[in-house]
Amino acid sequence: MHNPIQRFEQRFKSPPAPLSEGGRGLQHVPRRVQAIQALAQWKQAGLEQPDAWLRLEIGEAFQKLICLALPGAPAVEMLPATAEMWLLLMADMDLTEEIDQPRIHKGFGLLYLHLKQWPQLADLIDNLPPRPQKAQPAPQRTAEQHADGASKLQDILDGLK
Repeated sequence: MHNPIQRFEQRFKSPPAPLSEGGRGLQHVPRRVQAIQALAQWKQAGLEQPDAWLRLEIGEAFQKLICLALPGAPAVEMLPATAEMWLLLMADMDLTEEIDQPRIHKGFGLLYLHLKQWPQLADLIDNLPPRPQKAQPAPQRTAEQHADGASKLQDILDGLK
């Protein structure tokens, strides 16, 4: 099953068809459609890179942002360069796919809720959920610590009698 952005990309992957009415040139492609197409090409350009998962997250999020028609959005010609800049800056954040992909996806989801203009990277970072902490194994107790704890427990029990 494809999400709406993927269906939209597939619909506009082929070159525009000529107009049937009098043959007056090619079909008009709206700027937003051009932007989504440019971002689809940008997403596909680096799939062999180790940060491909991050490229896909940023590309899909930018495509959704374009659909919102927010003021301050980059020009169609600048969207791939803007996405590349976000990718480069986020790559310096020492992100891992297993831990950070769900966080970034959720961060963009939270960002969409209150946008009034095109966001900056800092806006996304402010909306990222905290990184989950790895569970630390309980420290092993020594025999002396066990004996000490047992004697303290016995003292408490003796005090209750």
